[in-house]
Amino acid sequence: MYTSQYLRKIISLASLEFSVEEEVKMKKNISSILLWIDKKFKKDSKDEIEDKKSAIKRFSILRKDIPQESLSISSVLKNSSQKEGCFFKVIKKNLKK
Repeated sequence: MYTSQYLRKIISLASLEFSVEEEVKMKKNISSILLWIDKKFKKDSKDEIEDKKSAIKRFSILRKDIPQESLSISSVLKNSSQKEGCFFKVIKKNLKK
């Protein structure tokens, strides 16, 4: 069983505030939760657990970098409204009025 001082510290660390009656009830609840966690941890630690680096499956969201033929300059510039040689022409607009 956990001491009253230990349980008060846990309540304080969780930034919880209770009336006297609620605190007595919460101490019992927190104590039972902590005892369950201790029991569960001791049970799991006795069994051989497979060593895992992470519980999360990791995979890349990026596509594989496979070389492929590039687009031609003419196909890239085909839908451009303004072009100059083999470049897009950008019109500079003055946004200040």
